[in-house]
Amino acid sequence: MDYQINFTTNIEIKNDNYNLKEITFLFLRSLCPIFESYVSFVLLYHFERLYATNELSKLLGVKEVKKKTTNKKTYFNVFWGRISVPQITS
Repeated sequence: MDYQINFTTNIEIKNDNYNLKEITFLFLRSLCPIFESYVSFVLLYHFERLYATNELSKLLGVKEVKKKTTNKKTYFNVFWGRISVPQITS
């Protein structure tokens, strides 16, 4: 199933250096929050879709999946830094 994600973002990069390596590093580091938003959206989209069709329990190999509301986050280290995404539990 194809879908399209549209979102806009505003990043602020403070820089007092003209060194290309430093400029590149600062830019790449600023991508972390954008990637975090994208990953969170994709995970929640697929969770909701698979939960609604009962495919999630089949994929997880469990009898039933109960939806829990939580503010817990799971952390991953990615190329640009550390991101936190919603924790999906069964």
